[in-house]
Amino acid sequence: MNYFKNGVSENSKISFKSSKVRITKNQWSNYLQREIWIIKSEAYFKMQVVLGFLLPIIFTTILLILIQNEVLPDNLNITKDGFLNKYFSYSVLFFCCINNISGTPYSREGKYYNLLKINPFDSKYVYFSKVIFASTVSVAAVLLSFLLFALFGHSKLEDFVMMLIISCLVVCYNLLTPLFDMKNPSTEWDNPSEAIKSNPNVLISLLYGMPMLIVIAALHFCLIWIGIQPFLVDFMILAIATTTIFILVNKLKTTL
Repeated sequence: MNYFKNGVSENSKISFKSSKVRITKNQWSNYLQREIWIIKSEAYFKMQVVLGFLLPIIFTTILLILIQNEVLPDNLNITKDGFLNKYFSYSVLFFCCINNISGTPYSREGKYYNLLKINPFDSKYVYFSKVIFASTVSVAAVLLSFLLFALFGHSKLEDFVMMLIISCLVVCYNLLTPLFDMKNPSTEWDNPSEAIKSNPNVLISLLYGMPMLIVIAALHFCLIWIGIQPFLVDFMILAIATTTIFILVNKLKTTL
């Protein structure tokens, strides 16, 4: 009876927008559809997803054009010493994190957030579906950025390894950034921008995910600077990134 009353009460307050939903036996499919439904509930949310996808690609295009036309000052030393793919890769990574859509996934739910309490949702599926959605957008941007990098004539085998590293680090970042928002969502908003840009959880989420990226990037460059073969260092960092994903996923499975 309480479930029915809450459902009727919620329906009377909310104007639901039409959205196609296909319930399947695959739980991941169902939860990912729910996450897409939340994103589609506001045009502002959809715009943020598009910006998160386009920002690294726009940066990549501008940087490559500047390098191609030798516009950058020589003292930047970006194209020398074989570090171009490293500088490029970590720049793409941090641009993927600037407009992070993974920092406030629970706040975006707004008035729909109560459905998590009313309906028998599995918190692990809810959390990881948000991580998967955000990571898919970011990894797609990374792949297209490296494709542009290759089209401008910078394609090497080690660039493929760097692409894997950055993709793994994006997933690590998206595993960490929703943690604070999950515990302290800002759901009382009327303007959707309040759920993202005006939400202090955005800055706090950066503190959750950014230090790990900075440490790994610093370690990567330090190992090269002390004289270890760069290609070997790339594989070491890739191993660290994949291990970090494994540890975070298993830790979160037990704590959510």
